[in-house]
Amino acid sequence: MKPRAARAFPKISTMPRKQTAATAHLELYKLLIEKQRLEQELETLEQRQQQITERLTALESEVGALEQTTQQVQAVQAAQANGVAVRRPTARPVAQPAAQFDTMFLEY
Repeated sequence: MKPRAARAFPKISTMPRKQTAATAHLELYKLLIEKQRLEQELETLEQRQQQITERLTALESEVGALEQTTQQVQAVQAAQANGVAVRRPTARPVAQPAAQFDTMFLEY
């Protein structure tokens, strides 16, 4: 078996780098890259927050509809338990206008 190679960690110097124009440009570049990354991350988080807000709104409306359905079912069951005939609303199909199609003949 081969012995594992030790990871090479960067050497950390306690001595500050010599202040040159190149060093200043390097630091400026690093800061700009970090700024762009953070702005992108913030934008992503804002989009995710919008998605979550929309989903919460949809869930609230679904919960409201289900609560209303539950109340209707409970009312029907209570009425049936009391021996009262309950007329359930029936869904009527909505008449849709016939779609108009243009007929085209192709000869080949």
